[in-house]
Amino acid sequence: MDWKALRLYPEQSVRDALTLINSIGEQFALVTDTADKLVGVVTDGNIRRGLLTCASLESPVHAVMNKVPKHTSIATSAIQALCIMEEASLTHLPVLEKDGTVRHVWSMKNLRSATPIPNSVVLMAGGLGTRLGELTHNCPKPMLDVAGKPILQIVLENFTKVGFRNFFLAVNYLSEVIIDYFEDGSRFDCHIQYLREPMRMGTAGALSLLPPQNIPFLVANADILTHINMRCLLQEHLAHDNPATMVVRKHSVQIAYGVVESDENGNLTSIKEKPNVDVHVSTGLYALSPLVLPLVPQKTFFDMPDLFQQLLHIGKQPRVMETNDYWLDVGRLPDYERAQSEF
Repeated sequence: MDWKALRLYPEQSVRDALTLINSIGEQFALVTDTADKLVGVVTDGNIRRGLLTCASLESPVHAVMNKVPKHTSIATSAIQALCIMEEASLTHLPVLEKDGTVRHVWSMKNLRSATPIPNSVVLMAGGLGTRLGELTHNCPKPMLDVAGKPILQIVLENFTKVGFRNFFLAVNYLSEVIIDYFEDGSRFDCHIQYLREPMRMGTAGALSLLPPQNIPFLVANADILTHINMRCLLQEHLAHDNPATMVVRKHSVQIAYGVVESDENGNLTSIKEKPNVDVHVSTGLYALSPLVLPLVPQKTFFDMPDLFQQLLHIGKQPRVMETNDYWLDVGRLPDYERAQSEF
């Protein structure tokens, strides 16, 4: 929703606020000045408390509004915003530029909804799974069992439970095992089409097989177990209007040696024995706008990092969204064994 549909000005009446809140159905309105800077918010509760004291329906809305509402910056992701709203029992969270101008508004109802949405999801399920040895000799990695289900079914259901219904499965190795199990998707309350890779095409090459897309879509590796709210990923991407959004998480790496630092004259300045270094790693989850598809070469191996590098090269700025939610890449035997006990 365009945040301006929720906007009131301070001198408008309480009656105007009630009319707006009733017509929009959000039980919430923003109050801004004429320069779009936030001065307050109004909820049903604010109005009731005001009417029970000294306000009337004709009073200015600034008489009943919350003049110090909780808000956040554009650096706050959809996932972080959802946590803030849950902890503070908020239904909405305004997002402000540094100068106080409203950028957009996160809505609890929007982020937690399961209402069906038209945006498609591409699940990359064509890998060989060679690091899992004999387990994938006769079974594609996404079809390995975890908690009584194939991994790919768990991935699929993580999307369907928040409203995604249209899926493309990119398949190659032992593809018929996957197709025979999922068929057209009706058994899983969704619609599935298949992108048959003529060769191994990497983590992004199969996007060249997609039919034309006119709205943003999500891409996920089919061997990722996670509790990330996928609707938040889409909302994050839409809110910032970037060509591509990558989900990342912190990963700590211990350096096996003493790390030495010195100045330009060769004088020792510090030494840290086997320090831990925190980095951000890709989770294999992405939101993409249709404009990126012409960058994917036809009928060749192409990985997702190549696509993001291409965007940087042509001056199209991708975005990252950090998450702390549970995430496990089932790529190695220890990871598969861990999944059996954790998920």
